[in-house]
Amino acid sequence: MVRASTLIILLSTLVCYAAQSRVVNQSNVKFELRLAEKMPADGLDEATIENSNEKIYLHKEAIVTSEDLIDARVASGLSNRYFEIHITFNSQGAEKMAKATRENIGKQIAVLINGKVVSAPVVRDAISEKAVISGAFTKEEAERIAAGIRAQHRER
Repeated sequence: MVRASTLIILLSTLVCYAAQSRVVNQSNVKFELRLAEKMPADGLDEATIENSNEKIYLHKEAIVTSEDLIDARVASGLSNRYFEIHITFNSQGAEKMAKATRENIGKQIAVLINGKVVSAPVVRDAISEKAVISGAFTKEEAERIAAGIRAQHRER
């Protein structure tokens, strides 16, 4: 079962970051989700969450990457002034997300864009095949981000 509120919490920072960066060629954006820890340990990589001094420690393997996304569509948000992006994971991505989030409730997942940690929210519930990226985006911004995700899918 997909819990939209959990998905919004997990991925809303991704949208905010993408909008702030105003990346023109979205097809070059690399998206990853990785498990993260609050304390250092062998085999973990230290990282700093962008725009903060907060350190986290990343597991080396990504849970999902851009390759695990098969579609992105723009939809009206709660207000007709803002838009959101509905992301669909492929079957392997959905399976990986469901397993990782189910087994790591209460732990952090780091959202990485082009190798930089932009957020590390805490998993509140299992997440699987669909996600909603929400933020205060104009239709043009949301379409640019969604087009970048679709372009990566076509390039594979």
